[in-house]
Amino acid sequence: MSEIYTGTKFTSVRLSNNLLTKSKASHMTSWGVQFEKKGLAPQTENGHAGNLSIRTKTGFLISGAGESLSSLNNHSVSEVVSFFTQTKKVLFHGEVEPSSEAFMHGLIYQYRPDVMAVFHGHSDQITTIAPQIGYPETEKELPYGTVQGAEMVATILKTKEFCIIKNHGFVSIGPSEEAAGELTLQVLSKIKKIAT
Repeated sequence: MSEIYTGTKFTSVRLSNNLLTKSKASHMTSWGVQFEKKGLAPQTENGHAGNLSIRTKTGFLISGAGESLSSLNNHSVSEVVSFFTQTKKVLFHGEVEPSSEAFMHGLIYQYRPDVMAVFHGHSDQITTIAPQIGYPETEKELPYGTVQGAEMVATILKTKEFCIIKNHGFVSIGPSEEAAGELTLQVLSKIKKIAT
């Protein structure tokens, strides 16, 4: 991850402090714990890298900006109900601001109605080796949290389930959080075999 995190690059509009879908927040926690244990959501100077989301009836639950993925709960996730790429606005419910990658998650859900979970993490091993063994990668390195970057990733994932964001991280998607998480672990296992 070459760019230093400086916060979100959109205007957050909080509609209320209360999530509309509280029951699913804990579903992300077990995968957040695994991501942190396996070094896929490293701590940075300004919080933690990586973000997880789950589709809801009204939008999607997403980890809060800079929040530790291993301790996600109803107070550290937000529920995005609408987003506007042209005006760079994100409307949400919850106590914390949505992850800086909210546009990327939102566009993936828009393009893929079958997808119920989007996981984004960081691993130098995966970022370096996965493209060499056939996993798709963005054409160029892009600043985090931008609409341009979100569009590029979401376009790749129209037909794929896993991709690399050049010199930044990876995105795994699936019809459930288990599918998105297991796919990540499968890719990591392949990479470790190659690296040893």
